Amino acid sequence: MAERHGVPALELDEILASPEIDAVAIAAPAARHAQLALGALDAGITGQLLAFGTDGLDGTSDAAGAFVDEAVRKAVQDGTASPSAALARNDSGPFFASLGAQLVTGPTGTNVAYLAIWLR
Repeated sequence: MAERHGVPALELDEILASPEIDAVAIAAPAARHAQLALGALDAGITGQLLAFGTDGLDGTSDAAGAFVDEAVRKAVQDGTASPSAALARNDSGPFFASLGAQLVTGPTGTNVAYLAIWLR
C-alpha cells in the first residue's frame, strides 16, 4: 500500500521512534488490541498507549484492551515482564493481566470503533 501511494514503508519501531510522526492510524483486526500494545511495548514505545475496542471485548479475553504506561515499562526494565517472550507465545492477555494493565469494561453492547491512542 505504501508503494502504491508513494510513501516509505516503515516498521512499527521506526514509526514510534520518529519525531516527525504526530499521529498513527493502525488498522488492526478486531481482537488484537492487547497484541498491538504488546508489540509497541516490545518496540520501545515511550509515553502512554491505550489500545481497545468500544465493544468491551478483545477476542476471548474479558478485557477490552490493554495499556502501556510508566509502570508497565518499569516492569520490563526490571526484568519482571518480557514482552518479547509474550509475543513469541501470542500471550498478550495474561502478560497485561499480570501487570494490572488490562482495560476491563465488560461488554458495552456497542461496536463503534477499535482505537489505539498514543500520547508521547
